[in-house]
Amino acid sequence: MGTDIEAFRFNTAVAKLMELANALFPYRGSPVAGTAAWNEAIHYLLAGIAPMAPHLADEMHSRVQAAAGISASDPRWTSIHQCPWPTVDSSLLTESTRELPVQVNGKLRDKLTVSATATEAEIEALALASPKVQGALEGRAPKKVIHAGGRLVNIVG
Repeated sequence: MGTDIEAFRFNTAVAKLMELANALFPYRGSPVAGTAAWNEAIHYLLAGIAPMAPHLADEMHSRVQAAAGISASDPRWTSIHQCPWPTVDSSLLTESTRELPVQVNGKLRDKLTVSATATEAEIEALALASPKVQGALEGRAPKKVIHAGGRLVNIVG
C-alpha cells in the first residue's frame, strides 16, 4: 500500500484499506478485538487512511487512544501523523501450503492443498490420485496434464 500512495495510486490504496477493514469487521466485538494483533491492525488501517483523509484518521486515532485510557493531556498521546509508518516483516508473508484447483476437461473437479514448494510431478501425482478426478476420468488414462503456472492443473481426458 505504501508504494501505491507514493505513486499517487490512491484508488488501489483505498481498495487495499477496504480489504483490511472488511477482514477486520467480523472480529469486531469478539475476543479478538482488544488484543495486541487487533490493535496493530487498527493502527495499520488508520496509518493507511491518514495520507488521504488526515482529519478523519487523526480523530479515529484519538478515539482509539481514549479507549486505551490515554487522554490528550497525557504525555503518551500522539497524533497519527507523528507515528512511524508501519513496516511489514516480509518473511512472515510466505505460505507453507496453497490451494490448487484441478480441472478435468475444463470443469472444476477438486481443490488440492499442496506444499508451496511442490514440484509439477508431485502435484500431478496428487491430482491423478484424487477420487473426484478419477471419477471424472471414468477409468481412462489422461491424454494430457497442463500446469498453469502453479495456479491451476487441467487434466485432458
